[in-house]
Amino acid sequence: MESPVKGLRVRLDSCGGGCPFQLQGRTEDGRYVYGRYRGGTLSFGIGASEWDAVGTDTFVKGVGGWLDGYMSLEEFVKHTGIVIVPESE
Repeated sequence: MESPVKGLRVRLDSCGGGCPFQLQGRTEDGRYVYGRYRGGTLSFGIGASEWDAVGTDTFVKGVGGWLDGYMSLEEFVKHTGIVIVPESE
């Protein structure tokens, strides 16, 4: 299944951690995004507010075992297809 967020350009506000790995940011048109990897499941949400993004699963994909919770940003990008926009742009 192809990711519905493939090609979405995201400027990160925060990223990292483990169990869960999380990222937060905004799209170029100002929508909030929240991504997470925990329990072998990757989820990514988009919303008009931070809370909307956290509570919305725009994309969900099982990529590991139920105890998995560590993922690099590079792995997250590979699975979702999002594009990380540098702060300088």
